[in-house]
Amino acid sequence: MKFEILCLDDKEAVKSRTVKTFLYMLMANDILFENPSMNDGKGELIDSSKRIRLHITQFSTDRMLTGARYSVAYIVSTECEDLSTLDTFRIQLIDYIKSIGFSNVRILVDEVSKELAISLYPELYNLENKVRAFIINFFLKNLGTNWAKFAMPVDTLKKIKSRKNNDKIFIVSERIDSDVSLIDFDDLGKILFNENSIFSIQKADNVAILIEKISKAEDLEKLKSEVLEGNFYKYFKDCFTQKDFQNKWNELYYYRNKLAHNGAFSEQEQELCKQLCEEVAKIIDSAYEKLDTFKLSTSDREALMVAVNEFANASPEECIQNASQFASVSEQTLLEELSIAQRKLPYVGLRYFVREWLGEKGYDYDSSFTLINYLVDQEVIRLYKVEEPNSEYPVTALAHAN
Repeated sequence: MKFEILCLDDKEAVKSRTVKTFLYMLMANDILFENPSMNDGKGELIDSSKRIRLHITQFSTDRMLTGARYSVAYIVSTECEDLSTLDTFRIQLIDYIKSIGFSNVRILVDEVSKELAISLYPELYNLENKVRAFIINFFLKNLGTNWAKFAMPVDTLKKIKSRKNNDKIFIVSERIDSDVSLIDFDDLGKILFNENSIFSIQKADNVAILIEKISKAEDLEKLKSEVLEGNFYKYFKDCFTQKDFQNKWNELYYYRNKLAHNGAFSEQEQELCKQLCEEVAKIIDSAYEKLDTFKLSTSDREALMVAVNEFANASPEECIQNASQFASVSEQTLLEELSIAQRKLPYVGLRYFVREWLGEKGYDYDSSFTLINYLVDQEVIRLYKVEEPNSEYPVTALAHAN
């Protein structure tokens, strides 16, 4: 295993002007070497105890066009089969070289960091994909296919849009949806540790909802849980906030960046990174265990309805995903239109009602589907299947519950 540096004295502070005298300076350091022997003809130091071989060559500075042409410079190459020994030695070597006057030190070869990075890459790769899979599972199940615009800030959505050409295998060819696969590591974590915001803000801002809940409340504790938290907020607080997910993810982001940019690693960092990966993986596993029993509370759904309506009424500049501007349908209007459709048609197909009946009147598809799902849960309307003779599959229809 090899570690190689270039050290340069551009201030003429180093006393060793030859390879031989530089070897003597290194050999005299008892921290670096235990049992060194020198071969000045080869420019080598060999420590039989640590099993380290160090080789020095002069680095020519006479063709430099900038800086101190007459400064002294060396390439110091160290080899050792034991990773732990070389890991410690390289830090001590650089510290000592800096202390004797070398002001400019560059790493040329670092096989210690290479080995450590190779061991860490699959850990971080698997964890990142585990988090992506969880986000897809949770938000698709609970918010639906348009979850991204409610869970991600606009700048993240813009980043995703700008990176569509990054993957020529799956994304450019439109084989897969790219809402999660193109998110940065740090933005990925923010979806989880900032994810109560849209529901909390909507519930806090919607005074009408709040007043109605207070007037109907019979249980104070239940009211507090419903209004101040809701199931969505409570789920993320219990699964992520209280388990210090944010700090752990931010620490992993530091290591993820080092991997991406060929940064130097130490064994201590390797151990810390692996430990963090294990801890975050356990947090995700625990969140998965509660996923099947999770259900949005009534206040969560009401807050989502407010958010959906805001997106439907937003301008294209305010919501980059909207190609055009549509109005959001109110509950009263939707129920009235459903009554009219039921009187005129043998049955009211769900997709037909949203896309043709309401869509042609200028109502946003997404807000209409969301409101229908909410009213189904409230047992105001019902969904059922209709067998069509000319269709291979039954049609989903809707009607008033009563």
